[in-house]
Amino acid sequence: KYTDSSYQPAATEVDDDSAGGTISISYTYSVYFREDDTIEWSHRWDLYFVNQEEGSRIHWLAIVNSLIICGLLTGIIMIILAKTIRSDIQGYKDVKAEDGKLRLKLKSRSGNRTPKEKPGLLDQGDDAENDADISSDDEALEEVTGWKLLHADVFRTPRSGNLLAPLVGSGMQLMFMAMGLVLLSAIGVLNPSFRGGFVSVGVGLFIFAGLFSGYFSARVFKSFDGRDYRANALVTALLFPGLAFALVFVLNLFVWAQASSTAIPFGTLIAIVFLWLCVQVPLVLAGSYYGYLKAGAWAHPTRTT
Repeated sequence: KYTDSSYQPAATEVDDDSAGGTISISYTYSVYFREDDTIEWSHRWDLYFVNQEEGSRIHWLAIVNSLIICGLLTGIIMIILAKTIRSDIQGYKDVKAEDGKLRLKLKSRSGNRTPKEKPGLLDQGDDAENDADISSDDEALEEVTGWKLLHADVFRTPRSGNLLAPLVGSGMQLMFMAMGLVLLSAIGVLNPSFRGGFVSVGVGLFIFAGLFSGYFSARVFKSFDGRDYRANALVTALLFPGLAFALVFVLNLFVWAQASSTAIPFGTLIAIVFLWLCVQVPLVLAGSYYGYLKAGAWAHPTRTT
């Protein structure tokens, strides 16, 4: 009946007459547990990563390869763009100089002539030459197009700057949270053995990154000539976190309706709200105070018209 641990049933044990016939197979197994005092609890997962050294070397080689190629391509593109932008800026400066000369010509021409004087033949010849020079200057100015005519407009105060500044601050908050998670994962603090640690640590980093959110939001707000930095700080602390919490709460309602075990407990939501209002909001206010009153606005590299 047994050949290489395979069970071969006898002909009398199989019911061939019924289409849905079944057969019951009895089997047993045993498990042997051996305690190992040399492995610490924090290193219990190391056994599953022992045989991955060769694969890690292959991955590192691919990463270095990609970085070298990206670096070379980025360097070439930056050199080309730097030369192009430098020449464009020089051309823009020349155009501004020509524009100034043109205005001086127009001013001198209008100032030297009185409405009562009648131009003679010589004056008409001079006026014709001046008109030709001015028309050529106009053609030279009309040839200047593209970003050179709008390069300073990117620093102009936008229409909804009171919303852009909080969104910039929230973006910096998310960036610092992501950088912290990547750093902790790289040094091994966040690993598969730390179940749920990624989300918990991410929420904690997001809460404490509110200091950077308020700082950058206040500096951008002051660059837009904003006055009430406290209102800007409250919008920064409540706008994006409030939308994110509302989305999570609504989605959690559907999970609760299905009685799923993956639903976030109500006590956890209350704790998140407490951390949000009692920890993050004061941190955002502190960062806004320092960014608005101490650091000040960013100086624009060029003047807007």
